[in-house]
Amino acid sequence: MIGSELVRRIERLGKARGISVRFVSHQGKGSHGRLYYGERFTTVKDRK
Repeated sequence: MIGSELVRRIERLGKARGISVRFVSHQGKGSHGRLYYGERFTTVKDRK
């Protein structure tokens, strides 16, 4: 699974459950970014 696929799946899951999902690219170095799922987050690398 690549980063962009993970982001799409989490966005779909969040929409179905009514949880806010956002990807913040400036909270990471280089191609990394932070993916928020409600209050929780994880770092996602290389969204190619």
